[in-house]
Amino acid sequence: MMNKALLILCIGALTFSSCKSHKPTSRPAPPPPAVVREEPAPPAPSVTAPQPPAATVPNVVSRSENVVMAAGESGAVQRFNVIVGSFQNFNNAQALKTKMTNRGYNVKLLQNPQGMYRVCVFSSNNEGEARNQVNRVRTAYPDEFQDAWLLIAQ
Repeated sequence: MMNKALLILCIGALTFSSCKSHKPTSRPAPPPPAVVREEPAPPAPSVTAPQPPAATVPNVVSRSENVVMAAGESGAVQRFNVIVGSFQNFNNAQALKTKMTNRGYNVKLLQNPQGMYRVCVFSSNNEGEARNQVNRVRTAYPDEFQDAWLLIAQ
């Protein structure tokens, strides 16, 4: 019985091994890499690009609302105001006012009818000046005031 099984196993092995073709497989040679010649970059134009008008300074979020000077503040509300913080709590607004005053800003607290205190670091009746000031504050304090915005008093 063992001899019979061994014989069947040998015949099966010969059968499967004899069916294979023994031709070497050949693959076409890959094409040589294309040679790319880089052209030098054209020289930069010597003319300076015009700057956008101040009133169209990009990325300045603006919002219109009624505001008045908060209790204890003096002066008149200007039309365009750079806001660096908004608080429901007066003490939090006062703390940011003190911080920005120590940095050299003439800070005013404004209040809207909903009771929000707006910390204003620049006021003007000139929109272009105010928009430029928003970007100056963002540049001077990139980690603190990237969300500075323009409040347009109604």
